[in-house]
Order: sequence, then C-alpha cells, then structure tokens
Amino acid sequence: MIRIVKKAISLANAPALTEIELGDRARDWAEVLFDVVPEEHLQDAFKRAARDHKTSFPVSMHDVRIAYEQIAADELREEKRLREKFLDDLDAERKLSNRFECKLCFGSGWKEITEYDSVNRPYKGVIKCHDCRHWEYYSEKLKQNSTGKMK
Repeated sequence: MIRIVKKAISLANAPALTEIELGDRARDWAEVLFDVVPEEHLQDAFKRAARDHKTSFPVSMHDVRIAYEQIAADELREEKRLREKFLDDLDAERKLSNRFECKLCFGSGWKEITEYDSVNRPYKGVIKCHDCRHWEYYSEKLKQNSTGKMK
C-alpha cells in the first residue's frame, strides 16, 4: 500500500511525504480499499486509475476503487460473453450432430408424456429424456468449460 501511495504522489509531482505522513496515508487508503479491492487486483486498479486520471491532483483512493469496479465489470462482461459464445457453440454442435436425433425429444432433452389420472382423464407434460442422454452430454460440456478443457 505504501508503494501505491508513493506512486500516486510521484505521478502528481507532489512533494514527498515524511515516513509518518506516508504511513498515515497508507493506513487510510488500506482502511478504505481492503474491503473493496482484492489485494491481487490492487496494482491493476491503481494502474488503470493512473491511466484514466485527467487532473493534476494525485490519484486518490476513490479513483482506485472506481477503476477496480470498472475492471470487475469488464471481467464480468467478458465472462458473460464467453459463456454465451460457449452456449451458442454448444447449440450449433447439437444441431449438427447426429447424436441428438432422438425420436422422443428431437434433441431438446425434454420428451412429451401423456399420463392419466384416477378417473382416466389424460394430461400432458414433459420430463427429461433419458433415452438420448442429452443431459449427460450437456453436463459434461459445462464441466469441461468450467475447468477450461474444451475440445
């Protein structure tokens, strides 16, 4: 934290702080940032805050917090994009693969059933189709995606 505070002061061409002032400032920054910014992202958040900083004032802890929130939002967007791409690829593969030409569910994984109640009234519903093993294949593909071992 002391290195980040020193960098913030150095980037603003401000006079150096004494050891006591530097320790106090670092403690203040740590008090605010350690609950919000994970330690492994602290350096990246500071670099982004410094890069995006527009004024001659030193980079503040609030700038670092905002930069981390932007980094987290970018990571979340990228994760969502990759997941959607994976699901689109999986859907395209499912449509092209003859493995999913099940006559009961037509590759959807759900088959329609007709059941009768105690007075012989029919009612329709859907259940998982275990004949084509669609669910096992889909679960396996999701596990491969989460471990990063995609084909």
